[in-house]
Amino acid sequence: MKHVKGVARRANKFRQDVQKQMNLTVANLHPDVAIGATDGSGDYIEIQLNFRSLRIRITKEIVDRRHDKVWVEVGATCDPAAFFRMDLVFDALRRLDKASEIPTSSSFPSTLSELDSIIWSTHGKLDDHLSPTNYVRTRTVVGQVMCEYFTWAHREPATIAVKVGYRPSFCHFTVTGTDGAVTQIQGGWIVVGKASGALTAEGDNQFAAVGKPLPKPLTVTLDPGDSGAVAEGAEILFSGRPARSPPARPAGARSLPLSTPSVLPL
Repeated sequence: MKHVKGVARRANKFRQDVQKQMNLTVANLHPDVAIGATDGSGDYIEIQLNFRSLRIRITKEIVDRRHDKVWVEVGATCDPAAFFRMDLVFDALRRLDKASEIPTSSSFPSTLSELDSIIWSTHGKLDDHLSPTNYVRTRTVVGQVMCEYFTWAHREPATIAVKVGYRPSFCHFTVTGTDGAVTQIQGGWIVVGKASGALTAEGDNQFAAVGKPLPKPLTVTLDPGDSGAVAEGAEILFSGRPARSPPARPAGARSLPLSTPSVLPL
């Protein structure tokens, strides 16, 4: 409980700092200043400033007791899931509105007061270009800026192993990715068209006296189907009433005079 209260105190303190040091923006434009996501340790705290068409997300990373980092992202209220680095958005605005003077800005302002000055001087342009009418065009140009800014390197394609059932199915999956600082969870749906292998058993539900073989041999056949499994080396579990029976090592389909629970490799 103390830990939870400590995280809440950090978040409220950061919110108060934003309101105080960004007083020009907050007092005149009246955005909703809300606490966003925080991690369990309170080392990452988000504050969101929500305007009419514009959203500003300020994230504070507490490195240690004396050092912290702040970075800023910009989004549109009509697209709640998307945020973009502030410097890339400003680069896109300069391409879209060459007649206006859009300042060069960093996504890592040195102080909240510096950020306050930037938002106050550009909020009109930001609000216009991120409005529902202009957002699609602005987002497209931001995407072009991102492709030019970042260097994409192909490494290895990722793979996801799915444990399937006995019939084809429609499966949902989630993947957690991290760059060491930020963690994201993505998910999706896939069609599993190849069912798992099947076992065909004959001779079960039989009874025999102690030391006597069953009336009919137990036969188990493994059909891998399209699963990719291999019959050779697989293990089959036989169950029955307690008795002793010497182990056997069948290969493929095999008849076994068995009356004891055993796991036998095919």
